[in-house]
Amino acid sequence: MTADAAISPRSGPAFQGGFSARLRAAWGDSPLYQMGLKGPTPDRIAFTAPEHRHMDASLGALIASGRFKLGATSLVVPDADSLDKVWDLARPGDQAFTALHQFDWLRHLAPLQETGREAAQRLVRGWLDRFSKWDAAVWAPDICAERLTAWAQHHALFLKDSDVVWRSRTLAAFGRQLRHLARSAHRAAEGAPRLRAAMGLTLAGLCIPHGEKAADRGLELTRRELQLQILPDGGHISRNPSLLFDVFLRLRAVSDLLTGAKKEPPGFLRQTLDRMAPIVSYFRHGDGRLALFHGGTEDDGAALDDALRDEDLVGAPFGFAPHTGFQRLSAGRSLLIMDVGKAPPAPYFDGAHDSATAFEFSAGRHRLIVNCGAAPALDDQWRSALRRAEAHSRSVVQPKKAPPKEWAGSVLVETRRYEEAEGFWLEVEQVGGVLAGAPEALRRRRVFLSALGDDLRGEDSMNAPLDAFDAANPDFIVRFHLHPSVKASLARDKKSVLLIAPSGEGWRFRSDGVNLAIEKSVYLGDGERPRPCEQIVLQGGWKFEEGRSVLGVRWALQKMGRRFGAAQGA
Repeated sequence: MTADAAISPRSGPAFQGGFSARLRAAWGDSPLYQMGLKGPTPDRIAFTAPEHRHMDASLGALIASGRFKLGATSLVVPDADSLDKVWDLARPGDQAFTALHQFDWLRHLAPLQETGREAAQRLVRGWLDRFSKWDAAVWAPDICAERLTAWAQHHALFLKDSDVVWRSRTLAAFGRQLRHLARSAHRAAEGAPRLRAAMGLTLAGLCIPHGEKAADRGLELTRRELQLQILPDGGHISRNPSLLFDVFLRLRAVSDLLTGAKKEPPGFLRQTLDRMAPIVSYFRHGDGRLALFHGGTEDDGAALDDALRDEDLVGAPFGFAPHTGFQRLSAGRSLLIMDVGKAPPAPYFDGAHDSATAFEFSAGRHRLIVNCGAAPALDDQWRSALRRAEAHSRSVVQPKKAPPKEWAGSVLVETRRYEEAEGFWLEVEQVGGVLAGAPEALRRRRVFLSALGDDLRGEDSMNAPLDAFDAANPDFIVRFHLHPSVKASLARDKKSVLLIAPSGEGWRFRSDGVNLAIEKSVYLGDGERPRPCEQIVLQGGWKFEEGRSVLGVRWALQKMGRRFGAAQGA
């Protein structure tokens, strides 16, 4: 993309909404509103907001040279001397535009020292030259909150050792944005954007002198949104582990800032963190990163370690998250995490995945069975494909002729769990949302994990009325997506598969009485780069019993006594 392709931010989606949106835009453009944003300029950013996330010096070097990688989009300017031209390239409404104006990339310049400071100053100056006046797209509440948070975290990059005129200009812009956010945070889009706007308002207000009023307003809005979004077991209503962790990180930063300023964190904040920390840990695999469900990514293991450093906060692990809708079986060095919940409500349904009964399985520090993940940085086609049941390790009814139906959400998911000396039993039934036009169809998954964690067995079945399949003539398919680091070899009898983890540890997957194959798949653990991997596919036809169609597929994954060479690509 070049500067010639740029368009005015005022042609963005914020100006294509209904009457109320256009009215707010007109009011925001008015001299009266611009005058209302005036106020005392902070003399400094007194407190630095905590930054727990990874800082990538290699990404910082690319930014300093004029190459911006923003999700799946790259913006390139001619050279380091024209870095400010990047602000003319992104179009409002694009993901790259949002990512650019949120300044999340600013942290990657921090490890570069002087080079990073020069690049940061040039980029902030370019932003101020173009957008220091209110703009509907650039100053949207959630974007504004993210930008202020990034500035509060990394202000030293562009303010340290700077002259008085530059400091005054930058801090005045900080103050104007904070005053705007204090007035508009409650109008951010419902759900996660509104909560992020509230937390950003709180953080920014806490970081400057005399920002208490804005911080208090942000805390109150945060409290209200947490009541709506954080479930009794500590999970987030979206059922997305990455979003859960993101909220936890921000709340932890607010708590740390209050403590650093010698202010007592409010009771609701402490209670919410106490409730969230165990379930953040709940979703971690043996490699220290998060399981992939409902749009989440693996996230940063080091950031997770840092955020969960307080052992008293995390507490003992548990097996069932009843409100968030997940089961966790941990035995020996093995861990299984299964989605046993219903689809989340609006506005989160659009980001949810058709993953009821899907699971991920890891042995030690290595993931074996996974879901394909999510693609928040890619296009709608990718995001839609990764939401489908086929992108998860679960059973699927695949019509041979009719196209797959859009997922409408499950009506009911029931779970039964038994813990015995031999191991764990888990049985999950999904009714509704299984087959279009067949509300009585029932899908069941039963799994057993031995006490030593070396034997995982399962059975997947479907039970539905005979007339549910007349035209579609479907197959019953069970998919097990494999992590890219796992090497898979199909046995000659095509009834078992040898899996070799990067450590050389071997596992044998077997199934009797159905067609077994290895097919290609993709893995998006980072949410950006599709990595090739493989999947085990079990396929069978239907049997007819007492007026209903029934099929059951049994399988087992068992650890082998011998070790093999390290898996290719590990």
